[in-house]
Amino acid sequence: MNCYCQSSLSFDDCCSVFIHGQQSPRTALQLMRSRFSAYCDGSDIAIRYLVDSYHPLSKANNPIDDIAAFAKAAHFIQLDVINASDESPLPDHLQQSATVFLTDDSFSTVHFKVQFIMQDRLHVLEENSRFIRSNQKWTYLDGFLTDHPSQKLSRNDSCPCKSGKKFKHCLPHQMAGQWNSK
Repeated sequence: MNCYCQSSLSFDDCCSVFIHGQQSPRTALQLMRSRFSAYCDGSDIAIRYLVDSYHPLSKANNPIDDIAAFAKAAHFIQLDVINASDESPLPDHLQQSATVFLTDDSFSTVHFKVQFIMQDRLHVLEENSRFIRSNQKWTYLDGFLTDHPSQKLSRNDSCPCKSGKKFKHCLPHQMAGQWNSK
């Protein structure tokens, strides 16, 4: 199976190693891609990975039940990485906002778009995410969303999952990255 993050690797050789704790992401981009794959996977291990990959300042605002409910309700079909910044020193305003940061902290951003189907509507989530590396571990701090209206999917529309079927005949929809395997 191709990885959900739409790399050219299989899931087992790509994001699965991060989700199952066999490796830690070396970059913010790897963490973002593996978080997307964890949402697609939706397993208990994947949901725990999502919770654990939040920065300590963000964990309280992202309860596990909310994460699991969203992962189970959304059907993720597309990931587009728009831009990823190089790793840089932590900005002053973040250094001053918390005492949990250490001297080796770094910062990176990833701008991406995700398409998903939920309740017969196509949604686009566009986010500029902020990541922090402390003690050689990347975590997700927060993100800034760009608003996109959802689109009602009619039964006779082509399915946005790129299966080539009409929406009414495409259940279950292809998961992100899976149309590349054909």
